[in-house]
Amino acid sequence: MSSLSERDAAMAWTRICEGEDVRAYQLIEERGYAGALEWLRAPKKRSDWGEYAQVAERWAGRISDDAFQRDRRTMQGLGGFLIPSDPNWPQSLEDLGERRPLGLWYRGDVTALASPSIAIVGTRDASQYGSRVATDFAFELAKMGVVIVSGGAFGIDAAAHRGALQAQGRTIAVLAGGIDRPYPLRNENLFSAMLNGGGLLLSEVPPGASPHRHRFLARNRIIAGITRATVVAEAPYRSGAINTARHALEIGHEVGAIPGPLTSVRSAGCHRLLRENATCITTAAEAAELLGYTSIANGVQGALDVVYRRGPTNNPLSLRVQDALPVTHAATLQKIAATAGLSAQETMRGLGNLEMEGIAESVGGKWRLAKRSA
Repeated sequence: MSSLSERDAAMAWTRICEGEDVRAYQLIEERGYAGALEWLRAPKKRSDWGEYAQVAERWAGRISDDAFQRDRRTMQGLGGFLIPSDPNWPQSLEDLGERRPLGLWYRGDVTALASPSIAIVGTRDASQYGSRVATDFAFELAKMGVVIVSGGAFGIDAAAHRGALQAQGRTIAVLAGGIDRPYPLRNENLFSAMLNGGGLLLSEVPPGASPHRHRFLARNRIIAGITRATVVAEAPYRSGAINTARHALEIGHEVGAIPGPLTSVRSAGCHRLLRENATCITTAAEAAELLGYTSIANGVQGALDVVYRRGPTNNPLSLRVQDALPVTHAATLQKIAATAGLSAQETMRGLGNLEMEGIAESVGGKWRLAKRSA
């Protein structure tokens, strides 16, 4: 097979290795997608692979030109594929470091990735209470223009997606299998409604890939990575939703948890998170604050009257720094600079402007969005 482009080689790598393959990420960082694939094809004996020998043998067993060509044919007219150099690539995924996906297959309107988004996740075995709050919160947030991200599963995931659709908002499902075979099958109508409503299906695995259990755990980091905030609506003490929240906490993204009845095992995970530094969320407006929104209530049962972005600031540099600022847990200058894609000097200049405008505040040498009264 002739040499592949970087994009085609990236597609091939999503078939060659599984998600969270740090060694594959390191090799591709060294050689590029196409260079890494050519290197993998070249050795005549195992010793030629050097420090990558153990994993390269596993990768080489998955090289299939027929499968690579079939993946590209499947996606023609169905969707597309993103790599980090694309303008629509979610830059917040870079917070995952060596665990970021090598590429993303998608169906739907990829511009949904550019809008402010919140992940709403939780148990598949949702109670009536959990389904209600997930639906209501997603509805209110979607009305504010926030894109709702979840995993497309039964229970809380489906309730969150439906809440966004009821508000005629956009919603994204990150799948554990190929985007040409959304899972679970009983949510087929939901997935169709999401696509028809300007939403998106995403996956790091190639077309036709089965949603194996380990892929559900791997995709949780993508849900946490493409959003700046994750809200757990209802989850037992140990669950995939708690796994998603932990990924978000590890990379410095905001995490909120909705409390439930003290006697409910379905809410035990939310209460666990609240003891471990998550923000207590009781309204959609509070969830929006995780993104840096400020609410003005009209005084009637706390109903939201106006929601707006913190600011305003008209300086392009300051805007980039502002978007990179965390809401609750202050971050270092280096972390903010990396998120904003700016130098430390540029970031410091932007922080100075934002501090003078009352938008940013310094806490123990770190920075976050300034707290404001409603």
